[in-house]
Amino acid sequence: MQGEIITVGTELLLGKINNTNATYLARQMADLGIDTHYQTVIGDNINRISETLKKSLNRADIVILCGGLGPTTDDQTKEGVAKALNVRLLTDASQMAKITNYFDKQKRVMVDTNRKQAEYLDGAMILQNPAGLAIGDFYINENGADVVVLPGPPVEMKAMFETALKSALIKQYSLNTHIVSRSLYFAGISESELMDGAEKIAMATPLISIGSYSQAHAIEIRLTATNASMNNEITSIERQLINKYANFYLSDDAKDNLAQLVVDKLKEHQQTITAAESLTAGLFQATICTISGASNVFNGGFVTYANDVKEKILGIDHSIISEYGVVSEPVAIEMAERSRQIMDADYGVSFTGVAGPDSLENQVPGTVWVGISKKDGHTITKQLSLPATDDRQTIREKSVWQVLYLLYLELK
Repeated sequence: MQGEIITVGTELLLGKINNTNATYLARQMADLGIDTHYQTVIGDNINRISETLKKSLNRADIVILCGGLGPTTDDQTKEGVAKALNVRLLTDASQMAKITNYFDKQKRVMVDTNRKQAEYLDGAMILQNPAGLAIGDFYINENGADVVVLPGPPVEMKAMFETALKSALIKQYSLNTHIVSRSLYFAGISESELMDGAEKIAMATPLISIGSYSQAHAIEIRLTATNASMNNEITSIERQLINKYANFYLSDDAKDNLAQLVVDKLKEHQQTITAAESLTAGLFQATICTISGASNVFNGGFVTYANDVKEKILGIDHSIISEYGVVSEPVAIEMAERSRQIMDADYGVSFTGVAGPDSLENQVPGTVWVGISKKDGHTITKQLSLPATDDRQTIREKSVWQVLYLLYLELK
């Protein structure tokens, strides 16, 4: 079965936002056994939407359009689809009542264009939106590809796909009866090295495809078979991968990212953690606190951006900073140890470095020293040499994930 994805939004064409919706939909369709041969991005224009869809109707079995269902005049996807299919747009009374009730409760003025969010294609199955106001459509087309229309905000699109569209696709096309897909997550190893080993392991079972997807906190290895009877073969490959790369294996659940795993391990050992951050400006602490239950392991920490704050708050001797420079191993050690001592924590973490774009103390952007102080008196340090071409935020994020990985290994 062949599918096609059309994402609508002028902001996508201008590069103002990343097209994460297309990535998500392509992977979901692949899991259901639908091959995606074309992906198209178009702006908010009725005629272009209509003409693009007309071409897609002749070369695919199903076309999914995403975006342009909002209440503003430039949200024109439904109008463009209706024009291409030569069908009317109707208003769903129950959705209109829901929209009206929403604005009444919010004590906000509802403008006339909000009614667009209750419109649907005549003859289509309405897809409910559990995360927003705009309904979607699943139109079975007798004269070409079937058409799905989804909202653009990722949280709404994903919610609609999971709660309404996925089951409808499976029922309509008898899907998901032959696809087996598993994912494993690794960190601390390059994607190329991991894939080289994984492909060699999977080579003995050619009916199982393997792919890798690099993410912020991990590398995902996905194993897929088109025959449900191959569960045992996939399980065998999984075990071989985990055994071969045991030091880098995290989990089989994307939700179990490094921050989650670190917090879980700290809770398991009934240990606490704190941090003193310079270049990361609190990002490590914020990342830890995104995890439910972080209050059990984290009581507080420090953002010591300026040198004098490091001296006043952490008590680091001025001579150490003067002698070695703030971007140095001795300062990373002092920050980690003193933060741990002040907070009486089991682990103290430190970050000091150059986020750029300018150099600091003759150190180029991407030069980072991190430290992990343990209550037993031992302190681990590491110098990170991140690409100077990375922007400030990327350097900070990579620094945080590197330390989370070091912590995970220590706790593991």
